Amino acid sequence: MKKKYLLPVVASVFALCVVTLMTFPMLKSAPRDIPIAAVVQDEGVKTPTGTVYVGQSMLDGLKEKTSGDDGIFAWTTFVSEKEMQASMNDFYATIVIPKDFTLSQMAAKVDPTKTPTSIQLTINQGKNPTVASATQAVFTGASLASGVKFDTTIVNPIPADMGSGTIAMVFAMILLLPSIITAFIITRFIELETASRKAKSKSILIQLAYAAGLSLVIGMGAAGMVDWLGGANIPFWHAAMFGWIASFAFQTIVLASVAWFKTPGMAIPVGLMILGMTSISLPHEFLPSFWQNFIYPWAPQHFMGEGARQIFFLGDGFLNRSSFWLSITAVVGLAFLFAVLFKKPEKPAKPEKKRKATA
Repeated sequence: MKKKYLLPVVASVFALCVVTLMTFPMLKSAPRDIPIAAVVQDEGVKTPTGTVYVGQSMLDGLKEKTSGDDGIFAWTTFVSEKEMQASMNDFYATIVIPKDFTLSQMAAKVDPTKTPTSIQLTINQGKNPTVASATQAVFTGASLASGVKFDTTIVNPIPADMGSGTIAMVFAMILLLPSIITAFIITRFIELETASRKAKSKSILIQLAYAAGLSLVIGMGAAGMVDWLGGANIPFWHAAMFGWIASFAFQTIVLASVAWFKTPGMAIPVGLMILGMTSISLPHEFLPSFWQNFIYPWAPQHFMGEGARQIFFLGDGFLNRSSFWLSITAVVGLAFLFAVLFKKPEKPAKPEKKRKATA
């Protein structure tokens, strides 16, 4: 009887723990090691004491202030601008210090009416809008502190009909919950036969057929909600096909978990959902160390959110880097699902012997 009164308390504490796990990375988020690329074209100016390179000195000072163990930026220096542009989507921002930077700076000191050459700053907004905003704020502060002007260009801009870029997060979340629920329902209606390995194989194939078909429905439904109901002009079929891959990958995890551990096995996909939820929107550079090292690299939600941004903002198709890793997730899920065929059948419980009635 006492357990009945304790149950609401236990449920409340459990719910609080779940919410804490989901929100902790947001509460402790802090930008660090944001990938930034730079090219120094500054030719310098020859003086009696040697050649002066103001551009290189300025870049070295900027690196010193923004990098290090707890630095906000992780710098990569390229030899040529062409080489750097080829890797643009790997960085949140790039800077180019022009050839006449030193000359123009020295000329402006001699003649204040002359305007020194600006540094070319390119912000890759589509890679992640949150990081792009934080990055631009740092360079704005550096400009105010040093007096050096940054000529800013935004590439892969977020279209006006996609708001602040949260549409990718919404799309991934629409995919996630229906996938878990659908796969669990499949396991309830199509239970694995245990009479023989052949019968169990047939049950698994039927489950997978339903999962493949319904994941396509979920992918198209998510794309439709974002495109038609949300009013965002996204590449519908690329989004739908990516959603199909993502949904099927997560459903294989659910099917495998329940196949091995029955209903308690749902703790595995639900736990994945709770731990990896923040990786949909928060990039690796914003997460606490534990999430960076042990959750983000393998969490399917990370690839769902990143893949959606690649399609919506960077112009990639549905066969991108994220869909590749989601396919690997599906392969792992399938491997564990079919491995249940070699699981030893559970021994049926022995019936209790009836006690003989005594006179």
